[in-house]
Amino acid sequence: KIAEGLIDEENDRGASVDALDELLNKDNFSQYHTLAISGGGENNNFRASTYYRDLQSIARENGRAEYGVRANFNGRSFENRLTTQVDFATNINNANRLGGGDMYGGGGWEWAYTRNPTQALKNDDGTWYYEPTSVNEVARLVEEHNRRQQQTTTLAGTVGYEIIKDLKFNVFGSVQRDS
Repeated sequence: KIAEGLIDEENDRGASVDALDELLNKDNFSQYHTLAISGGGENNNFRASTYYRDLQSIARENGRAEYGVRANFNGRSFENRLTTQVDFATNINNANRLGGGDMYGGGGWEWAYTRNPTQALKNDDGTWYYEPTSVNEVARLVEEHNRRQQQTTTLAGTVGYEIIKDLKFNVFGSVQRDS
């Protein structure tokens, strides 16, 4: 950039840093696995499933690993006058939300394109180089943490009874918990 005249020689700091390359996760590999079973008989049925998902971003320090379980039961009795349905679902996720920026601020991507590529990311003594007008995004990814662990569980059920032909009474209940 100096030879092209885009950066004055007085701004040459002696390094050659590809900041965008420093923000990329080159070993990312996302995966999704599921397993389900189902069965039943004449008056009832069930289905249960589980899954695991590992999402890795192209950005360093950005990804999510989650797993969950779902189950459903349906039943009929008393000559099909009584019906029951029970649903259960839980999801547990561990997210690393530090890298990648956001849709409004641009995160480290804008920083990587606008910084002086001749400025080293670290000082000669090994400490991170900071300047008063911008953030060293590579240092931020190493030094900061933005992790979230969350579990969401839902349990719902319906019980119905046909009192007389075409007149049915239903009760529904549900509870959800986030932690």
